[in-house]
Amino acid sequence: DIMRSKRLVSDLLVFGLTEEYQASFQLFDAVLQKTLKVRAFPVNQTVPHIRVNKLHSAAAQSRLEKELLEQGWEDAPDESLYAFAKSLFCERCRHHGIVALKSCSEQ
Repeated sequence: DIMRSKRLVSDLLVFGLTEEYQASFQLFDAVLQKTLKVRAFPVNQTVPHIRVNKLHSAAAQSRLEKELLEQGWEDAPDESLYAFAKSLFCERCRHHGIVALKSCSEQ
C-alpha cells in the first residue's frame, strides 16, 4: 500500500538519493550531528567524492529510457513513492541548509 510506504519513508531518520550522493552524505552528517552530537567523519577528513561509472553513459541511459517507454513500461506506485521521497529529501536538505543540485532545483 502506497500510503504505508510513504509513512515508512517519513519515519526514516535519514535517507538519501543516489543521484544526490553528496547532498545525501551531507544530510546524513547534519542529522547525525543534531541527534547524536557526533559527526559522521572528523572535520579534517575529506568527504567522499562521487565515482562515475564510465561504462554507463548518458547515451546508454537515454536508450534504456526510450526502450522502456516504447514497451509501455510504467510502475505508477514506485513513481509516486519516489516523487514523495524526493520531495521529503529536498525539504530536509533545505531545513539543514544543504544544496541538492539535481533533484531540488525544480521544486
